[in-house]
Amino acid sequence: MIGSLEQASLQREKALKNLTEVERHFLFLHARSIVEHFTPQISILSNQAIAQVKADLRFTELLEKQVDYASLLASAQVLARLAKSGGFSKPLQPGQYHCRFLLFLQA
Repeated sequence: MIGSLEQASLQREKALKNLTEVERHFLFLHARSIVEHFTPQISILSNQAIAQVKADLRFTELLEKQVDYASLLASAQVLARLAKSGGFSKPLQPGQYHCRFLLFLQA
């Protein structure tokens, strides 16, 4: 299990190496906001909606330009295999994988 976590940690660091701590923190926090406020179209742009759209744009630009997707996915695959094999102290439900992975990314 330790070897798997170390492998996932190395892949995570490789995936996020181009991000500053501030950018990494922003990505971690804003991911939840995107899920909670996602809408395919906004017809009325309030000041709050404009701020959300700008933050969403920053989020997507950071992911597109500075995150190594292959390494990020490799890290997620290692953690998913570990979770599926019972490598955690108690089994995770399918919805819990992403929560553990997001916590891992923040580390």
